[in-house]
Amino acid sequence: MTTTLNVFGTKPENAILVADDIPNLRCNCQEGQWKLGEEALGNKLECSILKFSKWFGTLGQTKDTLWGQIFMIAENSGTSPDIFRECLMVTYQKTRSLSSFLNLVTKLQCQGVEAAEGVFIASFKKHSGQKPDDTGVVKPINVSTQYDGVGNDDNCQGQ
Repeated sequence: MTTTLNVFGTKPENAILVADDIPNLRCNCQEGQWKLGEEALGNKLECSILKFSKWFGTLGQTKDTLWGQIFMIAENSGTSPDIFRECLMVTYQKTRSLSSFLNLVTKLQCQGVEAAEGVFIASFKKHSGQKPDDTGVVKPINVSTQYDGVGNDDNCQGQ
């Protein structure tokens, strides 16, 4: 007789896990890394986007800003190995990163392409400059997230 322990359960085969607490994959532009909590997961992400919405508000230390909320699934190829696979995740983008994302979506729409049918490549692009934080300490602006799109045909190239 085999006894199986089932407390939290497992992801069914050939399915996407939708966790009770959806992992927030944070884009840390100061370090040029994707993070889950404080754990650095690498700087490469290829993802399929399942939902996008914009909203205005405050997250963390960033007050009164336009945000893009992206629900996505990391693709197996081209993604840093520590980023979860086959699991719904969310990320929040602002300023340059959000602008890069929205510009790519607009470009693809103008070409008659449904952007959600392709794979998005998020990479970090270095910038120079600095700005003060909430306490007045000047910090460098290192990188933003740059989005490119790929697909199965030439119409979906966003690079």
